Amino acid sequence: MTARANGFTLVEVVVALFIFAMLATAGVSLLSFTVKAQSATARVLSDVSDERRLSALLINDLGQAVPRVSRDEVGRPRPAFQANQGDLLFAFVRGGAKPQHVEIRLDKGSLVRMATPFVDGATVGKALVLETGVERTKLRFRNKSDWQDDWSSERTDAIPRALELTLVRQGAAPITRMFLVGTGE
Repeated sequence: MTARANGFTLVEVVVALFIFAMLATAGVSLLSFTVKAQSATARVLSDVSDERRLSALLINDLGQAVPRVSRDEVGRPRPAFQANQGDLLFAFVRGGAKPQHVEIRLDKGSLVRMATPFVDGATVGKALVLETGVERTKLRFRNKSDWQDDWSSERTDAIPRALELTLVRQGAAPITRMFLVGTGE
């Protein structure tokens, strides 16, 4: 019998390096997948957070809508609720401790909230961007008995019972939300 020398043969070293390379490749692939998944999750969570923030703001605003006729900057009367007039999606008087005239507009792909510091005769304050990347919107309004695509009322102090807003954003599925307006009566 011949004595074997201490150490590894070339074949053993190559096999060990091959196994190590496979494990390293699997580790890098797993890390890459994890980073991509984290990025996608952060993007989706950001979109969900933006949508929830938008819904909360509109719930608060529309929930405090009051049937009050107001006046614009030059003193002309405006109905308690206006809708679908050019880039103006809808406008109303928000009651509460500090009543305001609130307008929600679609401006160059952005959903924008504009409010006056008080109801009558005030100029509109700074715009607050609620949502970006909006391709189009659709509104429906609940009157006493049914849903309608346009808001019209014989009374200038009338407000709808509810509002349905559908937002179509770039690269995303449409989102439809329903909101009570005022007390919903």
